[in-house]
Amino acid sequence: MTQGNTKLKSSDTGDKDHWTYDRFVEGSAIGSTLKQLDYNTIDRWNVIYDSGRFLDHMPRGLAQVIIMSAYTEVVQPRPPGNLHLGQNVEVYGIPKVGDQMSCKVFCIGKQKKKGKCLVTFQVDVGLVSTSVTLFKGQLTVLWAR
Repeated sequence: MTQGNTKLKSSDTGDKDHWTYDRFVEGSAIGSTLKQLDYNTIDRWNVIYDSGRFLDHMPRGLAQVIIMSAYTEVVQPRPPGNLHLGQNVEVYGIPKVGDQMSCKVFCIGKQKKKGKCLVTFQVDVGLVSTSVTLFKGQLTVLWAR
């Protein structure tokens, strides 16, 4: 899977050493990146899951890999000590090998619960060629500071 960072669109110009809980603005776009599905990624997936078959389209489980890859690329640098608490993915379509995908990362919520800082992100993944949404993922992170 090839990748590339595009524009960073944070509405906060705070501490650039790392993202802090206070820098996140609910409902704001954080940034985006581009991903392209390739045969190597599918081959590695098939080895892990011993599917033994050749695919020219993305196995559904790779949606979470793309979402997490986009999140880790866009939301950086992150402070040490964050914990990934949960996730969900909604799949609407499946890309084929060679398809370029735009991955947009948003902060959709944040809250303090029992003194802990929780941040919820959404990653929207769509085809660059048609702007059709392929899948969306939400992940909740216990933010270290």
